[in-house]
Amino acid sequence: MDMVIWPFVFVSSVVYAISTSIKDEEPSIKHVMLASISLLIILAGTSPLMYE
Repeated sequence: MDMVIWPFVFVSSVVYAISTSIKDEEPSIKHVMLASISLLIILAGTSPLMYE
């Protein structure tokens, strides 16, 4: 059940970082790091080792 939140966190963080960079502003490093960490958690949860 904990894995359900990470795709939403990833998408919202990426959208915020892209929208601020389009507005010619510096994207917040907090949102960029949050997106990268949530992507790592998503990829780690879909590891083939999990199914052995």
